[in-house]
Amino acid sequence: MSFRLPTRCGRKWSNVHIAIIVFLAAFSVRFGIMLATRPYDHPLRTEIHHLAYSIANGQGYGNPYPTPTGPTALYSPGCPLILAGIYRLFGTGRFAEAVTYLVDIAAASVVFALLPVLSIRLGLPRRVGVVAAFAGALVPVYLLNEYRSTTADFGALCLMGLTLMTAWVWRGKQELSLRLGVLFGVAWGCALLISPNLLLIGLLWLVAAALHYRARALGLSAVVLGVTLAVLSPWAIRNEVVLGSPILSRSNFGLELWIANNDVSAASYGDNGESHTRYQPFINPLEADQIRRLGEVTYMRQKMDASETWIEQHPRRFAMLTGNRIFRFWFPITFRPVQTIVVWSLSVAGIVGLAYVWARQRSAFWILGSIWLAYPLVYYLVQLDNPYRYPIYWSVLLLAAFGCMCSIDVLRKHALPYVQRLFARVRPATAS
Repeated sequence: MSFRLPTRCGRKWSNVHIAIIVFLAAFSVRFGIMLATRPYDHPLRTEIHHLAYSIANGQGYGNPYPTPTGPTALYSPGCPLILAGIYRLFGTGRFAEAVTYLVDIAAASVVFALLPVLSIRLGLPRRVGVVAAFAGALVPVYLLNEYRSTTADFGALCLMGLTLMTAWVWRGKQELSLRLGVLFGVAWGCALLISPNLLLIGLLWLVAAALHYRARALGLSAVVLGVTLAVLSPWAIRNEVVLGSPILSRSNFGLELWIANNDVSAASYGDNGESHTRYQPFINPLEADQIRRLGEVTYMRQKMDASETWIEQHPRRFAMLTGNRIFRFWFPITFRPVQTIVVWSLSVAGIVGLAYVWARQRSAFWILGSIWLAYPLVYYLVQLDNPYRYPIYWSVLLLAAFGCMCSIDVLRKHALPYVQRLFARVRPATAS
């Protein structure tokens, strides 16, 4: 590809310089919009915020709904503890809300700043990562998520860090040592305490490592899994003691599956109002009372049983909902037509980029392709919302930039000479 970065005083920009500029650009754009629109005047109150309030006020890790329900494992502890720390330091008013926005914006900005480095680690041209980074920094497609969704922002940050580590080992041909296994185990354990929906990606990467390194990967996989479980074990022990079940991640999959798959359910969060009104404990106090009476673990198991029964009895309806969710994960319909056009265009360009990566950089294909294959699987079964897509948004940007730049070069190489020859044939003869 012929695109070149500008030079600084005759020298190329370093990765550190580019990362700093991208971070400042992303943070400044979002901070400026935040000051202009003042969203912190109307703070969002969801389950994670109620849970963080309970922790900050010394009432324990529980009560995620407006109706108190007692101890919970509705969220893994990472993000609720981050929010609880902010509320403990700054209170629960507008200023504390603004601080949470700044923390989320900073996490999102770091992700964009790391894209050029990741592009190099994956064996792609650095300019691909630079284009993707500035596109993400300057055009805040998922602005509200970057303000208000700590789980999505820190999930994206964790996935970026894990992808950098994986690419460093795969591309750098690092020795599969015990130390490396411990490092990956600690990293994955901490990441799963923040964003447990990354688990399927890790498992698929272990399968890819087994195919790539064969017998050498068995020892590393055992160490990674063992250390990861050790990091998660305090959370599981707490849940066993408090809730009666050694939950390693979150407890709410049964509820989410039921809200997304019943007689009145719809594929996307915005269209699923009736199901929420009937079955969401945050909205319906009768459901919250059931959690308090039965206990969270029993309640969630009942919802899981109800979901499985409904799916068995309505296979065609379930298939239609699942197909709709698969389509809408990659091609969502948002409230803003411009946002819909941008997201659809990025998805198409990203698919093109993934095809080019398969042809030109196979290791990058396995790493990024595994993310695209594994991460959405759980969201094909439950209702969709923009924060669910956000943790892999940076991968869409990177592949979209690669797809666009490769396509431009192919057109320049093959189509432009043809057009020039065509115009040369029809050029009028000069008068004698």
